[in-house]
Amino acid sequence: MSNMVARVLQKLSSVCYIFILPNTHGSRFLLPELVEQVKPEVAVISVGYRNNFGHPAPSTMDMLYRAGARVYRTDQNGAVIIKTDGYSLDVKTGKVNK
Repeated sequence: MSNMVARVLQKLSSVCYIFILPNTHGSRFLLPELVEQVKPEVAVISVGYRNNFGHPAPSTMDMLYRAGARVYRTDQNGAVIIKTDGYSLDVKTGKVNK
């Protein structure tokens, strides 16, 4: 891991509680070092329903669950709305799970 990446990870770990994956859509290329350092409480994966790429990758989902994150997927949960008072997170979704 480069020095610059290590410095960014160190800064993120003190401020990041939410992990949003809009560009990778949960692909298998998520850096384990990033997830281990950040330890997100919540992860949001923006992914299309029945996408051709098989996203999110099972390895990405496992990595996020092992880190202790509550994982929300737009293909399953719809819109994900996160509110915070600076101390706690309140997550609501656009779909009601049955």
